Amino acid sequence: MTRRFFTRVVLAVLAGIVFRSDIVLYKRPFPVSFLHFVALGRGIFEIFGTQMALFAGLAPAPARHTGILNATVGCLPWVVLTGSEPLIFKPSQQYAVTSLEGCIIFVAQVLWLGQNAVTAAFIAISLT
Repeated sequence: MTRRFFTRVVLAVLAGIVFRSDIVLYKRPFPVSFLHFVALGRGIFEIFGTQMALFAGLAPAPARHTGILNATVGCLPWVVLTGSEPLIFKPSQQYAVTSLEGCIIFVAQVLWLGQNAVTAAFIAISLT
């Protein structure tokens, strides 16, 4: 299981290096579709962090905070590779608030509604 995640991380880093040279060196602006992929990745980071915290036995509130921290810090490699300003520092971005909403939706569906974790993850990520 860990080897599969490691392989995906290595492939993502290599793809980021390819995109970095294409975007940063030629100073092209980000297309909106690229930012949609960043938002999707952030949603995956937050749900993964929340689910692992719940799996480790944390209560719902600390699990939500772990998911928010995971989403915020998990997107930092994208910022470093692209050389852009982090979206969390821009004034009109609701970065941590949307992560909180996604984590609350996920925890509510899994713990209180008894829904399957995969289905709850897809719903929370799409709403985030």
